[in-house]
Amino acid sequence: MYLPTPRKNYRTRNVLSRYHSTIVEKYIHLHHLHPSPCSFDYKFSCFPSTTMSSNESNIPLIDFSPFLADEGVLVGDEPTPKQQQVSQQIDKVCREHGFLCMINFGMSVELRDRAFAASAELFAMSEAEKAKLVRITPQTNMGHAPLRSESINRSRPPELKEAYNIRFPPRWTNDLTACPETFASAVDVLSPFYKDLAHRYAT
Repeated sequence: MYLPTPRKNYRTRNVLSRYHSTIVEKYIHLHHLHPSPCSFDYKFSCFPSTTMSSNESNIPLIDFSPFLADEGVLVGDEPTPKQQQVSQQIDKVCREHGFLCMINFGMSVELRDRAFAASAELFAMSEAEKAKLVRITPQTNMGHAPLRSESINRSRPPELKEAYNIRFPPRWTNDLTACPETFASAVDVLSPFYKDLAHRYAT
């Protein structure tokens, strides 16, 4: 998870970022919800309602739950009205805002906490230990990106973020050399989970 610089050209990244706790505390308020099979126990709410905003100080909220049901585009039919609405919302956010917060996409609290814990352990490593990690390159778009090593918008200073990019196997192989075992095992679980979500939306 990370906050990218708003821009006109968008690329999908699967990123675990060092600053997840800062993002949650600064931009996201947690409101308890009744748990359901396809939703968080907690709702990420960035402003009083789910109305999208183009104000860069707010992160638009998108409810992905219509794509979890095996209906509409998931079974080869026309999209349901709710699936169409979500698609239009995502398109609008990408054109006008540059970043979104997605909720109700089927991740359990246990998996979420496991991902954050694994991320925290990775980024708590010493600089000497991090030097052994595979370094991200433009050719691979996979591996460790140290603090201030990336600048998506070349007209601005390097970004104040540290990240570790992973890609979907089996087409791509993630080289997790020197990563903590907890991080590597979390990647093994998260990769198929996010791949399934991507296929549901891109069907």
